[in-house]
Amino acid sequence: MGLNPKKIDEILDSFAPQTLQVEIAGSKDYGIRFFDIDYKTRINPASPNGQYLFETFTSNINRGGLALPPSWNQMTGIKQWQIEPGTIMLKGIADSQQLQGTQYIYPGGAEQIFIYQPWNYKTLLEP
Repeated sequence: MGLNPKKIDEILDSFAPQTLQVEIAGSKDYGIRFFDIDYKTRINPASPNGQYLFETFTSNINRGGLALPPSWNQMTGIKQWQIEPGTIMLKGIADSQQLQGTQYIYPGGAEQIFIYQPWNYKTLLEP
């Protein structure tokens, strides 16, 4: 994948310890993603085809459960994708994230999927 060790640590740290699993996508794997509806005009936006997704809606699918500060993703849009069969996926529980510069902690707890650079590898397909 060509990732440097710091980026690998960042990705692994987004998952709660001992929940991370590596899976290969099959023909029935889909992911849903929140994104910034104005992603084309924002600086550092969350785009529809980003790396972090979730499979289905549960009571944990919210800003706190996904540990998703507003500065990372405004959650104003939503998109479902089919994950290209054969794609390597990291799956697990979102770990807590502290809001930078504050004492506030987003608790995490939602199931999440990580797919490396789907915009480069075209691994998120229109259903």
